[in-house]
Amino acid sequence: MTDKESQTADDLNEIEYPETLYHYTSGPGLMGILNEDALWATHLEYMNDSSETTYVLGLLDKMVTTALADGNTISLGKEQHEISSEASKVMRKVAQGSLSLGGYVVCFSSEDDDLAQWRGYGPVNSGYSLGFNGKKLGELNKRWIPLRCLYIEAEQNQKLFDWIVTLDKSISSIPRTAIRDDRLYRSKLADALTEFLLLSVEFKHPKFKDEEEWRLFCLDFNDLYQEPQIKIRSDGAMLRPYWPLRLALGENPDLLTSVTVGPTNHLDLGCKALKLFRPGLEVRPSNIPFRGF
Repeated sequence: MTDKESQTADDLNEIEYPETLYHYTSGPGLMGILNEDALWATHLEYMNDSSETTYVLGLLDKMVTTALADGNTISLGKEQHEISSEASKVMRKVAQGSLSLGGYVVCFSSEDDDLAQWRGYGPVNSGYSLGFNGKKLGELNKRWIPLRCLYIEAEQNQKLFDWIVTLDKSISSIPRTAIRDDRLYRSKLADALTEFLLLSVEFKHPKFKDEEEWRLFCLDFNDLYQEPQIKIRSDGAMLRPYWPLRLALGENPDLLTSVTVGPTNHLDLGCKALKLFRPGLEVRPSNIPFRGF
């Protein structure tokens, strides 16, 4: 983990978490999590939302296009900032996706027993929701950065504007004779891309607002790809690479607080089976009077 990543993780761990965060999944997903004692963090390119890696690029592209038309000056409300030609080149490359990075993310919602979540992430008659202690989850592993998704476009644009200004000031502080091959330039560029990647994970299309989503995200790409822990799962639609985020429930007995059995024709049997599999675990039936999608 770089110093920049460590600092970001420390800052984000000061977030006030919901008391409980819920991870909605299928029956096979639930059994995989409990049997592996790990959550499955999916690669960004394989998320259910097709705009995961493109939404923030669209926002940035608008700013870049406007800036180029206004003599390399970006504007947001009454705020204006003239960017350097070097920063402008970096912005264009990022907006085009040529400098984009990958990573692994696992998703949660602060909404309990939510019909929209069951429909989106729990298959017909086979949905489950794992309830985790929010604070313990956010502090589970310092390599994984907790993020609360942001859905309001005006707030997204403000964060993006601030990122551009910081990028420009950072690059402009480097002596121009060294800007092409100096290690300092590459280091500052890597920090800027890390910050942008965090924005891309944090930003979601406003249409997803009702999900009230939180995320754990890992930035250690080299370690992830070099270690032999990357696995592949099939969900019937495609193969998806995932990274197991170890829960160590034996060492963290208060981390998993409950499991809710989603809407189904056999709620009683579903609850009974889980209690037999995990005695002592709080198992709850869904209260939604809905038995088919």
